Amino acid sequence: LVAILALVLIFVLVVIPRHKKNAYLTPPKYELFVTKNKFMERANIEAMLIASSPTTAPGLKRKMLVNLEKFLLQPNRAYPILQALTKAGLARDDVSSALSYIYFYSNESRTLLNYGIQKEIVLATEESTLFREDSPLAALWQSYIRLVGIPYLWHVLSGTLYNIAQVSGHFKNMEENRSAMLTPKSYEVDKNKLQVADEYFINILHLKLAAQSTFNKLKQVPFPSELKWFLQTIREKTSINYPELANGVVANFVFLRYICLAITTPSAFGIWKKPPNAETLRFLVLLSKVLQNLGFGVEFEKEGYMKELNDFIVLNRDTMNIWLERISDAEDDQNWSYTSEDLETRVAGNEGIKDNCVKWIYSQMWSHRQVIKRELEKKMEKELFVEAYKEMEEIGVVKAGESSDSVSGHTVSATEKSGRVGGSSDEIDGDKMESEQSEGEELYI
Repeated sequence: LVAILALVLIFVLVVIPRHKKNAYLTPPKYELFVTKNKFMERANIEAMLIASSPTTAPGLKRKMLVNLEKFLLQPNRAYPILQALTKAGLARDDVSSALSYIYFYSNESRTLLNYGIQKEIVLATEESTLFREDSPLAALWQSYIRLVGIPYLWHVLSGTLYNIAQVSGHFKNMEENRSAMLTPKSYEVDKNKLQVADEYFINILHLKLAAQSTFNKLKQVPFPSELKWFLQTIREKTSINYPELANGVVANFVFLRYICLAITTPSAFGIWKKPPNAETLRFLVLLSKVLQNLGFGVEFEKEGYMKELNDFIVLNRDTMNIWLERISDAEDDQNWSYTSEDLETRVAGNEGIKDNCVKWIYSQMWSHRQVIKRELEKKMEKELFVEAYKEMEEIGVVKAGESSDSVSGHTVSATEKSGRVGGSSDEIDGDKMESEQSEGEELYI
């Protein structure tokens, strides 16, 4: 009986914690994580079609799907469609995810992203409006990093984040590790939040070690080829109009919109299975702040309790600049140009994903066709709008002849000028639209 109890005790204290640790330090099945959303399962997409499409919507036939896919694979159509559907009230992330999947599984992601980069640079009226957080490109980037950037994040962050989770109690049954001599009890460096003031410098040291370990991993793990191309493109095109901002733009996308985002929301990137608790999130935010300031080469000033980290930033600043230049140089990286065999491997097992996304966009375009017509008319050059709208009529996502006067003359109807019945307060009359365009609003060409 004693022997049995001893075995049970060993199992509870040693085997189970070790199993949990191995589970958190074992790479996830990336493909399953990437494809686990509402666009992937037939039952979900059919329910969405029923819920979002009026009963008067034409039946969706294979030919319509093929033609709509061809329409959407033109960036100067897809980009304003993303804006129009967002204007109609749809979640930007949903629309950008659907478009990203269509382009990704057509091997055309580069085309859409390249168009988006150029568009955002043209639309920027000053430095502060360049690559805004709420721009279509930012949404497409978020969808894209989930398609191609998750393995890199896991290999870089899983170890460090696991250690932080142990300290904060994010994982259960790991309390015994807190007593280890080299295991920190906290990463908190704000003296106002510390119970024992003497722990401040110890915690500073542990935070520096965590930041240094993460930075070393960033440099050691091969950076995703697809993201290298994006960063090179955005650096080159930014340098033309805003040469002094090129490095900062790369750091912005790499840290604010990729690395640090994954650190503070690890469950959103498959690194953890559940969101962090409050204490854990605090530690993750502190680590994120250090790496973010290092990425931009900026020392801490306003947050006095973080100034002790400035020597870490100064020590690694030059190395960081070299690394940012290296990951935004894809000249020697040949992995972007996928072959037909690569595309077949990518699509294998996910053949229905693209069709589901096209179906969903069809349902939303039909449901919000009046908003789409109005937004495209505002944004597009006259000839392109007429051409695009006729294509949508032929595909069946708008009613044939529904806006024939507007399309033929590219004018705003009297109903729209006075405000549609039941329309929202943000609808814009024709005079205001002309005024906005005269003030420098760019058209899609």
